[in-house]
Amino acid sequence: MSGGADEVHELIERAGGTPYGQAKTVLLERALGLAESLRDRDLTLRVRMDLTAAYQHGAEPAKSFATFTRCLAEYDAEPGRFGEWETHYLLWQFKWITSSMIRFPEVPLRRAQDALTEMESRYQKAGAGLHAVYAQRCYLAQHLGDQEAADEWFHRWRTTPRDQLSDCEGCDPSGQVWHLAWLGRDEEAVELAAPVVAGELTCHVQPQGILTRLLVPYLRTGRMPEAAAAHRRAYRIVAGDANYVDDFGDHIEFCALTGNEARGLEILQRESPLLDRAASPRAAMRFASAAGLLLRRLEEIGHGDTVIRRPGEETTASALRPRMEAAARELAARFDARNGTDEQSLRVEQTMASEPLVEHLPLTPHARRVLPSAPVPPTLPEPAETTPDALLDLAERAWDEADFRAAVMTWARFDELYAEAADPGLSEVQRARRGEGRGLTAAQDRPRETIDEWERAALGYARAGEELRRQATLGRLALMRVTLGDEGDWIAAAEESAAYLDAHGIPAQRTAAAVRLAQTYHEAGRPDDAVRLLESTAERCEEPGRPLLRLAEILAQDPAALDTAAAAAARARAVLRPAGGMRLASASLLHARLLREQAAALPTPPAQATGQDGPLEAVAEAYDEALSAAPRADSGLRAFVYAGRGEALLALGRAVEAADDLIEAVASLTAIGANEQAAVVRVDLCRAYMATGRPLDAAEAAEEALAMLPEQLADERLTARWVRADAQRDLAEAGDPETVLADYREVEAGLLARDRRADAVSVAEAAGDLLMRLSRHEEAAGVYARAAGLGDGDPLRAARLLRLHGTAVYKLDREEEAMEIFAAARDALAGLPADDPDAVWETSRIGCAEAEALDWLGVPDLARERCKEAIAGFRSIGAHEAADRAAEILASIYRDPGDDDDDGGPEVAR
Repeated sequence: MSGGADEVHELIERAGGTPYGQAKTVLLERALGLAESLRDRDLTLRVRMDLTAAYQHGAEPAKSFATFTRCLAEYDAEPGRFGEWETHYLLWQFKWITSSMIRFPEVPLRRAQDALTEMESRYQKAGAGLHAVYAQRCYLAQHLGDQEAADEWFHRWRTTPRDQLSDCEGCDPSGQVWHLAWLGRDEEAVELAAPVVAGELTCHVQPQGILTRLLVPYLRTGRMPEAAAAHRRAYRIVAGDANYVDDFGDHIEFCALTGNEARGLEILQRESPLLDRAASPRAAMRFASAAGLLLRRLEEIGHGDTVIRRPGEETTASALRPRMEAAARELAARFDARNGTDEQSLRVEQTMASEPLVEHLPLTPHARRVLPSAPVPPTLPEPAETTPDALLDLAERAWDEADFRAAVMTWARFDELYAEAADPGLSEVQRARRGEGRGLTAAQDRPRETIDEWERAALGYARAGEELRRQATLGRLALMRVTLGDEGDWIAAAEESAAYLDAHGIPAQRTAAAVRLAQTYHEAGRPDDAVRLLESTAERCEEPGRPLLRLAEILAQDPAALDTAAAAAARARAVLRPAGGMRLASASLLHARLLREQAAALPTPPAQATGQDGPLEAVAEAYDEALSAAPRADSGLRAFVYAGRGEALLALGRAVEAADDLIEAVASLTAIGANEQAAVVRVDLCRAYMATGRPLDAAEAAEEALAMLPEQLADERLTARWVRADAQRDLAEAGDPETVLADYREVEAGLLARDRRADAVSVAEAAGDLLMRLSRHEEAAGVYARAAGLGDGDPLRAARLLRLHGTAVYKLDREEEAMEIFAAARDALAGLPADDPDAVWETSRIGCAEAEALDWLGVPDLARERCKEAIAGFRSIGAHEAADRAAEILASIYRDPGDDDDDGGPEVAR
């Protein structure tokens, strides 16, 4: 073989290992040019046929018309040059060409019809059945809107036996489902698709193709969970692939029909760059019409001004909608002009005018609609008494109990009934009390406004002779001034206020004044004074819960006081427990956080300290109490409690419970607009999904987190990327393995940079396992060797990695080298007790690997010896399934007929 021909074959081989797309096409185009330059007709024919397939499956079917026509002409000129396989392949490609002709309005209808006639003639001459021909005729009739003809061809398609030129058993039902859905025969469509959906019949375009065809039938038959799962599963497989632009339209339409406008917008923005590279005008028309529907829905729910980023522009939903609608209509008009019908225009208008089939279909357990049409304002029951003093008492009591939402809403009710301008009869004290409340609600965001309100309130109290109220207000003023760093002796003012209230106030006022003064000390940089005051107040007051909680909060800010802070929080919980409410919720939440920090500081990692009385159980119990005490209306607080408890349960190995809590946390945080916090919680959620065997949910949660997490949260991003890689590896339809491997490489580097060597080794091992699954043994050997060389100090892990390295080398037919690596694996275990179960397991695994290599090296006696040792080892630790597998290896090893050893493989297997 010439050097040039060798290069062509090398290019063909490289293309064979490359997924369909531009890279594969470029390799084959280079191979074709070189083969033509060599004037090698047979080699040129082979490459040209492969290139037809590459164009078809690489989103460039228009180019396949020329390559296919050349191959067909060569066949007609010299059919003897075509062997049985080449002839079959050429007839198979006929289906692609006739189907593609329908998708291009530039191809005259008569030419497409003639091509079908020619296809039928050639199939008959080849002795093939007409099953595939009837399918193609049905597709054309559907496209033209000729239901009578489509039904006739569909009947023939279904009743004609399948033959060697029929579409595969995964794709053929997909086309039939499409027809049934077009006719509204949804139950039949769902039933027909069941084997493909179940994964029994797949190919490189299934199950994603049939799942996409089923989206609307599932919705129309009320199969909402199946519809959501079909969308998620199918879109994950096709995302970013220019060959599926029409499918992107189906998924965008699905989102618009199910109240998932935000998800649809995400797909629209992500896939818009591929619209200009659509495989055909029909695919572009489908995308554009679905986009028009989605953009209309966004306008209708009040989000027409949503910013949409597309290649080279930034626009809005309202501005983009008419452009998408115009594009869809123009393409439909071109098809209708070619076809002499109005079918495609009717379909486009029908799509763009569609109404939702369901108000909102959650696509994931943690999904809630994020583009609401109108927020529903929260309400409180009408108070039994609505006099000015009753409402002010109710609001102040709620604020004092930390139920801020109830306080704010009660003050709002007061304003509705007694607006000062409309009711000049309010007393001086009532006006002052309301002003003090306004100052409290403004303190977080508008502190200067708060100072003004409190100064006016203090004057009002003075005029009314309410000295106790005045002193409390002056104490609040002093605290705010110190917090803002204002000039003046505000510490003295706070001390004077506290002293007066201590001498003249009731117990609750004395306690509140002391807590306020302690906070002032803390804000002034005198934490020791604050701690001493709070400790003494807690000892002498009647209700020590409030000072204990504040003491715990202050101590929690000092890492050296962690144990003292936790003790104070525990005391606060005990004291506040009978009353319950927000302060108990706050104390329990703080205590849970402090207990988590204590557990993290233990010599035994928290993940191992999971006994019934272990520290993580105490953490979960504290979160339980916080959740019980938190008002149901306070969704923000409850969201953080769910997030914390979910994290603790995950560390305890209770992943199912953890997932439930984390789902609720993500949904609640998203609903209140806390997107960054929701993204952080998603990282724990994707871990919980993986731990419960839900890799699809895990992959989606990880991708959502990565899209939302800012770059400065590098640790969280690293964990999300790690989980995404593991999830993609475990999915049946993992997509591009290079993406997974790239994630693993990046995560490994990030972990090593953080000196997390053991975790980096785990990631490298996972990458090696994936490479082995892909039969990329050379790369796997290198990854395992690198992982073993990282040396994290774990002899069991070192032995396992060396065994895996040796196995990869053995797969490369380098048995002697493999045996040396297996020996190193045995050496790694030398320091462990011989009866250690984990060491016995790994030693037995090494023995099985050695046995296979020794058998290939022609040393069957030693191979059988290693195998028998492995079987004995497995059985000694109760690993009977592993022992049975080792017995199968033993049975397969060559035995000399004269060997009368009766302890052979079959006997051991029994």
